[in-house]
Amino acid sequence: MPAGWLKVAANPLKSGGHLSRFGIGWFAQKIFLENPDAMRSDIIAALDKADEEYGEILKKSPLLSEFDLEEAEQSDKAREKLQDHKESLEWWLYLAGGFRSLAKSSIEKGDAASAAWAMACAERFRSLYIFKEYFEEVVWMGHSAKKLTDLLSLWDANKINSDEEFWQVQLQSHSHSLSQLFSVPVTFISGKAYVGGQGIDRSDAKFVDFLFSGGTANDAILIERKTPVMPLVAKSKYRKSIHGPSAALTGSVVQLADYRHSLVRDFSTLTRDSNRELSAFNPKAIVIAGDYSQLDTAEKRRSFELFRSNLANMEIVTFDELFKK
Repeated sequence: MPAGWLKVAANPLKSGGHLSRFGIGWFAQKIFLENPDAMRSDIIAALDKADEEYGEILKKSPLLSEFDLEEAEQSDKAREKLQDHKESLEWWLYLAGGFRSLAKSSIEKGDAASAAWAMACAERFRSLYIFKEYFEEVVWMGHSAKKLTDLLSLWDANKINSDEEFWQVQLQSHSHSLSQLFSVPVTFISGKAYVGGQGIDRSDAKFVDFLFSGGTANDAILIERKTPVMPLVAKSKYRKSIHGPSAALTGSVVQLADYRHSLVRDFSTLTRDSNRELSAFNPKAIVIAGDYSQLDTAEKRRSFELFRSNLANMEIVTFDELFKK
């Protein structure tokens, strides 16, 4: 690779990188050290070979396609671009290459301590490249699955928990679970989000339990969270075969409708100093409340379905439905 690309200052991480601690161990010996005996006999040649191999990857990268990495000035510009893409595979290859260059320079000068340090750093960054290229997706899949199973266990142990603050804390700490309610990717904005209404005496401020954005227009999504023990229908029948919705449920629906109205009305003021990508063309509103299994008769289930299916621009999702999703 060109010297201009691999040239590293005394501290190649001064642009904002950082050193991570990695245990080498058996896994690294199997995966990362292709031929340690060959490296011992001619370490410079081994480093040159690595530069050539990973240099080809950088040259073929779509991220760097506009640059000729063989030309010093353009390689400097490519390096500047990579500093804005530190989440990329190419960034870690660049850092590994820089430390390999420093290692070679230290070996040629007979500076064993600097050479050992630079080699360790180079391998750490090369390890990060290999991790992101081959293992990161699988690791995060496992991590996400563990979070979901933990959340399901939480539900199994707390189906009759009536503590509203408990559910606020738990669902906010597992906000990814609420994304299961939507058919499009959504972004968590805030828990206990202020949506307007505060008067001159600081009264009547309105806070929705969860605020998300979603869809191509990043439209606001308001979620009001109750508890799984909140009744969904009234105990007594309204007519012979009909149960009206419970007072708590209708109150929650009206409350959320009021929050949505307030957000739309005061949207420009509420978002004036915010850098969030959020709009309020047609905010979606969802109430999470109750447990469907509490509807122990066909009449109750039918009454509840008639009520929620005829709401305008509002959804009701029960806690057990959320966790089934």
